[in-house]
Amino acid sequence: MKELTEKQREVLDFIAAFIAQKGYSPTLSEIAEEKKLTVKAAHDYVSVLKKKGAISTVQNRARTIRIVSEIEATHESA
Repeated sequence: MKELTEKQREVLDFIAAFIAQKGYSPTLSEIAEEKKLTVKAAHDYVSVLKKKGAISTVQNRARTIRIVSEIEATHESA
């Protein structure tokens, strides 16, 4: 499994926290609003997280993001 960048980790953490709090996954619009992104950028982050194996989704269906596994972020400790 590939490591995540800091920004990818932030998006993944938001998705995980949203699911834990509400019991369902956020929409791309909710991710975009929270992380101050465009919906296209949120879509791109979700696509990369899916490709890296951190999440899964059901294509063309809202609120289907599922956390697959925890991945370590690619940042060095200071």
